[in-house]
Amino acid sequence: MVGGFCCVLLGRKQKQINMKIEIDFNNLIKNHNTMSGGAFDYIQGTIKYEVLEELDRLIKKNGKKKTKEELKDENWYGPDWYEKFPEDLYHPKYSKETIKEFKKGRNIVAKAIVYIERIDYLLSGDDGEESFHKRLKEDLANL
Repeated sequence: MVGGFCCVLLGRKQKQINMKIEIDFNNLIKNHNTMSGGAFDYIQGTIKYEVLEELDRLIKKNGKKKTKEELKDENWYGPDWYEKFPEDLYHPKYSKETIKEFKKGRNIVAKAIVYIERIDYLLSGDDGEESFHKRLKEDLANL
């Protein structure tokens, strides 16, 4: 389990949310054939699971009503919290313009992850320069 701490601005108040991100290591290993690399201490995995997935979540849930399970996970609130703050029954709502920028940022982050991964393999000796260029081109084409 990887933990992160994030502050989310919601309308007129700020809430601190302790986010717990669980990684299914079997899927991680399946998606990355070997544990190669390491020159950057596998930072690309952290970026993928803590930044890229959070952007995906923000885009997907923009302004939508929270599920009962999501509300249950917010168990630090008192029983009358949602009566006082009914807007907290919903995920933050961002404008179309902001979501468009989130999507642009998400694509930039995804591309950065590919570059970090490919450079990592090159610096770690897992790839030579020829395979670095070939695999970089392939990975970027698959985004």
